[in-house]
Amino acid sequence: MLKEFKVLIPYLKRYLGWYLTGFAFLFITDGGLIYIPVMIRRIVDNIASGEVDMPAVRSLVLLMIAIAAAVGVGRFGWRFFILGASRRIEKQLRDRFFEHLLTLSSSFYGKMKTGDIMARATNDMNHVRMATGMAFVALLDGIFMTLVILVLLFAKYPRLAALTIIPMPFLTVMVLFTGKLMGPMFKRVQEGFARLSEHVQETLSGIRVIKSFVQESYSLGKFERANDDYRRRNMEVVRIWGIFFPFVSFLGGITTLILLRFGGAAVIDGVLTPGEFVAFLSYLMMLMWPMIGAGFTVTLIQRGGAALARINGVLTPSPISRARRTRYGKSRARRSRSGT
Repeated sequence: MLKEFKVLIPYLKRYLGWYLTGFAFLFITDGGLIYIPVMIRRIVDNIASGEVDMPAVRSLVLLMIAIAAAVGVGRFGWRFFILGASRRIEKQLRDRFFEHLLTLSSSFYGKMKTGDIMARATNDMNHVRMATGMAFVALLDGIFMTLVILVLLFAKYPRLAALTIIPMPFLTVMVLFTGKLMGPMFKRVQEGFARLSEHVQETLSGIRVIKSFVQESYSLGKFERANDDYRRRNMEVVRIWGIFFPFVSFLGGITTLILLRFGGAAVIDGVLTPGEFVAFLSYLMMLMWPMIGAGFTVTLIQRGGAALARINGVLTPSPISRARRTRYGKSRARRSRSGT
């Protein structure tokens, strides 16, 4: 599946600066989110001490507001640069796709339906955009947040951290298993969408003939069958995710229960302060996003790979189409020089 992404390498190199800038904003955002529980710990411990230092609490609250503002700027930054780059890649890949269609022989259009080509140029391109945008965000954000939070937890609370992450290996197994299932399913979904598009395009382009021969009922029945087939293919994917996401929530609940059991006992014994317990709980909740993001990343990459496989099926030229493309390129260059 990943081999299909080779076609995107020139575009990713072209927008490398955009991605690096977006990743910098992403890490600023994550750094602010990770630092906020430290201030929450100080505020809770200050209040729990019985002698509240209001100037210190006020300073921490103002600092939290400033960090929250920085997080907001960081979120805007990574969305602008990373998602902006993915939009530009989508646009240029669609331009290349359409230009390549103009070089193909009439025999190609005799074999491939117009609706299928339209589905590749629209729906499949959207999945490629998501794979080059949000998939990168979910992947890097998940890796960064997981590593930093685990280092912080193991550095200060090694025993409690080791106990609370016991459910996580089960999630890894689930993600790997789900990833193997999803690739073929996503390809089937996109092929079903292509067939549905084919029927709609053919019906609308031949609507006068259909009405002349009173074939409305036949055309409607054919559409309903294609639509129901598309629904069934989507439901196969929904059933998998219907198991995956509740399983992730279940694992998150188990980790919280472990923290309440052992972390609560540590607070009672004086090993943990109330502020440290609240901060630990905050970090544990932050780890839920990488757990969910792992499945999100798998989904986007699998969808993007399936979409690229269909797009590459058109972009990969035969020897005849290469010759036609060469002639088309020369003709286009001559028109550019002549100004027509």
